[in-house]
Amino acid sequence: MNKGKRLSTASECGVKKSFVPGSFSQPVKKHGTTVRIIQNSGSILLYTSGVKVLKLVSFLLLARYLGVSQFGKFSLVLAFVELFRVMADFGVDTAVIRRLSVSEEDQSKLVGNTISLKLILATASYFLTILIALILRYPADLVLLIGLAAFALFASATANALTTPFQAQLRMKQLIPAKISGGAFFIIAVAIGIQLGLSLTGFLAIWVGAEFVTLLLTALIAKSWLPPKFSFNGKRLKPIFVEAIPLGISAILITAYFRLGILILGWMVGYQAVGEYAVVYRITESFLILGVAIAGSVYPIFSKIAKSGDFQRFKRALIKVYGGSLLLGALFAAFVTIFAKQILGLISSQYQGSLSPLILLSWACVFMFANMQSAASIQGLGLFKLVTLISSFNLILNVLLNLYLIPLLGATGVAWAILLTEGVNMIIQLSLISLLLRKKITGDYKISSFLESLPAERCVTQ
Repeated sequence: MNKGKRLSTASECGVKKSFVPGSFSQPVKKHGTTVRIIQNSGSILLYTSGVKVLKLVSFLLLARYLGVSQFGKFSLVLAFVELFRVMADFGVDTAVIRRLSVSEEDQSKLVGNTISLKLILATASYFLTILIALILRYPADLVLLIGLAAFALFASATANALTTPFQAQLRMKQLIPAKISGGAFFIIAVAIGIQLGLSLTGFLAIWVGAEFVTLLLTALIAKSWLPPKFSFNGKRLKPIFVEAIPLGISAILITAYFRLGILILGWMVGYQAVGEYAVVYRITESFLILGVAIAGSVYPIFSKIAKSGDFQRFKRALIKVYGGSLLLGALFAAFVTIFAKQILGLISSQYQGSLSPLILLSWACVFMFANMQSAASIQGLGLFKLVTLISSFNLILNVLLNLYLIPLLGATGVAWAILLTEGVNMIIQLSLISLLLRKKITGDYKISSFLESLPAERCVTQ
């Protein structure tokens, strides 16, 4: 591996020098794009599915061991912390991936700077997590549990920053051992904890520990491939952070959209209802990793195609990805609908009240799966503000639906809110992406300029 190799490339901004390791410097060839997408998607799918399966089994073991109410409390804590996890990332990773996929920079320095920024964001997010829990007047024991779980913010923020160059260059297979190890640690520790009769606090500590195991192994792999050069160059990070702002806001809105239903359910109904819904959510969430894997791989490809200006090719690629996503989602929903009772029966008879939410969420996954791909295409066009506007609408609609449906239907109301919101979201995204591509293909660039984000290819002073 030629770590010290210099590569010179020309860009619209002038001549740039790159200190990118040889393994990361090779461009994605056009004729190999499909193969690279498949390979990278397969790698992401392999480790995320492995981790999700391991964690799903762990959560189902906890659901059986803790009971509906205690498992609901456990899920409420994780849902609350998840809201602030995205604040620690704040869209920086996505902005860095796009920059690395369309330009040549000293990636070691960029990753090092990104880690420094992420640690600052994680620290702010940790204290904000505690502050909001206190403002909401949660019971003291729940605040302590939230404070314990929030330590995971530091591990995930750093690990995600280390992952960005692998994602940008479609080399996620290198990180499979690190990602799988975290899930393996979690399930083994949970199994031991059940035998030892640990309390809820002990299992939350195990969850945090699994995040740090993933970080440690990710850092070891990244060090051998692309050692980060730690520094904090505000001038270098400013354009990235500016670009990340709408992404960060969008990520917060999306996460709030998925997690606020659980928090509202806990507030209106209680831990019991949260436990019933959380089991269903964990089961259906495991399927969505396939959509995440595909979207994560096509996003840098969409960015490259958009930069080239070949929007006919962009349209063809989107149609293929979108159509396949709908088919996979429909197959999953049909399977869950047929075997829903048997699936819940494998967990515990306590969760038979989760039958309707499980079926509804499985069909919501059809919409979610496809919406991930259209969102990736919009981001690939650099229209991050548009994604933020869509996410804002989805959140508002979902919260209103939850406030109306939860008092009437309990956990089933949360599932209906997700299904209806995702259906509306599909219509909106399809309409907008169709309009955007038609305008760009015909050369009509009069589309509302306020939706355009700042270019990601600005020159950065070395």
